[in-house]
Amino acid sequence: MHRVFLICAGLCWAPSVGLAQGVPTQDNSGIGRLVAILGGLGEDMSVQRETTSTQDQLAEVQADQLRVLEEMTAAMTGTGFNIASLETGGSFPAAEIYPAVSNHPMDARLFGEGRETIEMMIVRVAGEFAGAPGVARAGLSPTQWRCLFQALIKQESRFSVTAQSPVGAYGLTQLMPGTASDMGVDRYDVMDNLRGGARYITTQLNRFGTIPNALAAYNAGPGRVIEFGGVPPFKETQGYVRNISKSYNEYLAVIGGADALGTLTPTDMALAEYSNISDASLYYAADAHATTEQVVNRLAAIIRQIDAQPNVKAAMELNTYARAEIARILSLRMRLMAANQTREAAHTQHLMVDRLEERKFMAMEVSE
Repeated sequence: MHRVFLICAGLCWAPSVGLAQGVPTQDNSGIGRLVAILGGLGEDMSVQRETTSTQDQLAEVQADQLRVLEEMTAAMTGTGFNIASLETGGSFPAAEIYPAVSNHPMDARLFGEGRETIEMMIVRVAGEFAGAPGVARAGLSPTQWRCLFQALIKQESRFSVTAQSPVGAYGLTQLMPGTASDMGVDRYDVMDNLRGGARYITTQLNRFGTIPNALAAYNAGPGRVIEFGGVPPFKETQGYVRNISKSYNEYLAVIGGADALGTLTPTDMALAEYSNISDASLYYAADAHATTEQVVNRLAAIIRQIDAQPNVKAAMELNTYARAEIARILSLRMRLMAANQTREAAHTQHLMVDRLEERKFMAMEVSE
């Protein structure tokens, strides 16, 4: 641009070759046209320099992009992380913490349309002991035996899994610690409690041969029945035998077979299922707490390994695996929430039935 200016300046001051009457003259119009031409050439040269500079910059950016892409390609083609080692190895293998199919012992009592109810458990245990010698000696059919067993449970616990007496009897069949220990059953386990009660009453049926004496032995002890030659003259024991006999006859009228379901009254069913689900969800939550500790330790171990990886590829794979681990954790959380929702629904049902019973009582009419 400076060169163009100097040329234009020189031309402006140069003498003209034309002569007018012997006096030198200057062609200003010609010089102006020449200056305009040279100025345009200067502008073109400036634009070309700017274009060249932009092209150089773009080429530099492209080179940087290609270099980064090559570095990324080199990083992603390195040795990856051995994901299988996280699935099967270590202190917390995935298959144990996140089983493909849930195998928790409380699942049967908490989830699904075929969820196991207290009545189903009673039917199952009654079926297991239908062939016991005591049942045969008392002359009971499988259906009669089931009715007797269910009536005994109603009297003992009102179908509450966690019922506990002031003297320490526990569960559906109200087993005392010593009795449960003698029979080798866990009275806090629902099925064990039912089996313990079934074994004890069938033993008394086999010993005494009649329902009243067997029931009296279950309540007051076989020694008292032997001592008094029958049902002892205790108000509690006599009321106990009378109440169970009444429930037994009521069940005989509605239970058409040993495996019949839907035989509990709405009040009994609501309490039974509330206690059943609450007990199961308590065990489920306790195990979930232990599993949560394992999950946290497992996720922390995965995250700590990310920065220690030798290349980007392994670090990215491990980071992706950590994100998948979070999805597994959310799945466990959803099952725990589902268990709690099941418990709350059972509690609501129990409260509704109680309220209906209260209304029936309040609407009771007294005849004159």
